[in-house]
Amino acid sequence: MGPFQEQKTVKTMSPLECPGEPQVFKYTVFPKMDPARFYPPRKIECYNSEEAAGLHLKSLINNEQLSKMNESEWARYLSEIVYILWF
Repeated sequence: MGPFQEQKTVKTMSPLECPGEPQVFKYTVFPKMDPARFYPPRKIECYNSEEAAGLHLKSLINNEQLSKMNESEWARYLSEIVYILWF
C-alpha cells in the first residue's frame, strides 16, 4: 500500500441529514469586545540583516537531498519549514 492511499473511510452526516430542527445563531447587536481579553502583540523582529537571513537559509536543502528523503524525514522537514515561517 502506498503512503497516500486511504485506509479507512468514516462517513459523516451533512447538515441537511442531521435530525432535529435547524438552529439559527444571530445577533441583533454584536457585543462589545473586552480589551482585557486580548494578548499584547508580539515583538516584530528584523529579518533583513545578513545574520538573521543566514539562520533561516541553513535549514533549507537542495533538490537531491529532497528526493532521497523517506516519509518521516519529509514530514520532519515540512514541520521545520512551517516552524521557521510561523515563528
